[in-house]
Amino acid sequence: SRPDSVTAVRSAARSLSMAASTATKLTLVNNPVCPFGARAHIAAAEHLKEGDYEVRVASLSDKPQWFTDIYRKAIGSDQTSTGKVPVMQDGDTVLCESAIVAEYIDRKFAADEGSRLLSDDPLKRAEAQLF
Repeated sequence: SRPDSVTAVRSAARSLSMAASTATKLTLVNNPVCPFGARAHIAAAEHLKEGDYEVRVASLSDKPQWFTDIYRKAIGSDQTSTGKVPVMQDGDTVLCESAIVAEYIDRKFAADEGSRLLSDDPLKRAEAQLF
């Protein structure tokens, strides 16, 4: 019976591995020259491992249609705009505006309260946001 339990464990491990590899990654749509986009990218780099998120680059002078489409799906987007960076997609959640994206990433992916970029202390939080 032992071989059956080993087979069951191996099968379960393969299933978990396959599920993890098909999980949706967090995606940031950004442009490297945009200082606002850098704020969101820093939050992702602080809390996520390379490979757990993807950065897609969008031209700000010649915006591709895919970028406008994802931007307009974002909560709070300006529906008359062709888009601005950063835009973040996490599963079905699409957000825009750098401060909102950075805080979402910070709150969702920080390992613990002590590793957050934005403190719960009002003064420390204000100082970090002014940076």
